[in-house]
Amino acid sequence: MTDFQEPQIYYMKDVRRLTGRSALTLRRWWKKGKFPKPTKLHSSVLAWNVTTIQRWIDENIPEKNDD
Repeated sequence: MTDFQEPQIYYMKDVRRLTGRSALTLRRWWKKGKFPKPTKLHSSVLAWNVTTIQRWIDENIPEKNDD
């Protein structure tokens, strides 16, 4: 039996969903050094390490309070 494991990488669609930012904004940010650079898996497939993105989110996106 195989245990379910959390993903080790996020693709652009995942990062867009998690950050609430467009692909164009993310691209501008990583070119300016404001966001982690992706790894190119294929000619048009970009991916990020899950831990790297989670850390960036924790440090840069404030949590919403529903008070």
